[in-house]
Amino acid sequence: MLQGSSYNSLIGDLIPKELRGKVIGCGQFLICISQAVAQLMIGTLDQYVSPLTPFLLLAVGAIPLSAVVALKVFDIAVKEV
Repeated sequence: MLQGSSYNSLIGDLIPKELRGKVIGCGQFLICISQAVAQLMIGTLDQYVSPLTPFLLLAVGAIPLSAVVALKVFDIAVKEV
C-alpha cells in the first residue's frame, strides 16, 4: 500500500501535468510485460533449480535497486499542482 501511494506522489512531483497520462500508461504497459517475463523465469527457477532461488534473487536484487533510488530521487524545490 505504501509503494502505490509513494509511486503516485513521485509521478505527480516529477512529471509535468500534461505528460502524466502518457507516462503512467507506458509504465503500466512495461510493468505488465515485465511481470509476464518474470513469472515465466521464476516458475522455471522454482521448478528446476530450487524453490528458494526466487526469494534469494529478490533479496539480492533489492540492494542495488534501493541504492539507485536513494541516489537518484530527490526533493524538488517547486512542486506542480
